[in-house]
Amino acid sequence: MDTMKGKPDSFTMKKIKVENWSSFLLQKLYHCYTKQKYCDFTLKMVDGNLKVHSVVMNACSNYFILINLENSSTLTLPPQLRKELMEPIVNFIYSGVLSFKTNIQKDLVEASKILKIDILTKLIDTEDIINDSKSSTSKTIPFEDAHIKQRHFLSSGDSPAPPPPPHIFFSFL
Repeated sequence: MDTMKGKPDSFTMKKIKVENWSSFLLQKLYHCYTKQKYCDFTLKMVDGNLKVHSVVMNACSNYFILINLENSSTLTLPPQLRKELMEPIVNFIYSGVLSFKTNIQKDLVEASKILKIDILTKLIDTEDIINDSKSSTSKTIPFEDAHIKQRHFLSSGDSPAPPPPPHIFFSFL
């Protein structure tokens, strides 16, 4: 309140929060990736290329941060990071869903270590998945991101697509 005139203060701040904004944003980014929209960076492998968004790669992989991609539009990856490994990794980065052929699982673990994607390494580097082909193809494990101090639950399954578009929920804070 403006105490001088008894009128409401026109500069009072309000907050409106979209409850599932992170899911909505992730799906929009995945859509841009699959349609090759606004991709500003190329990952070069010995057997092909992938067009990606540099900000997404930097946000999800410490490898790209250490390399410092700021003034570059292309990165030639080490030869062991083949396209058959990078495609499921990049799809995971954009969708949160890891879908892969079981014969490349050990190579995926090594690739995720090279790329310094700790969340992905933890998801796929489990003895019971590697050794027990009769076990369920879905697995959920908790993961805490030390950088943002949030607990996430990871799930591996056979669906390559992200979940359906979320409903938008607002809350007034």
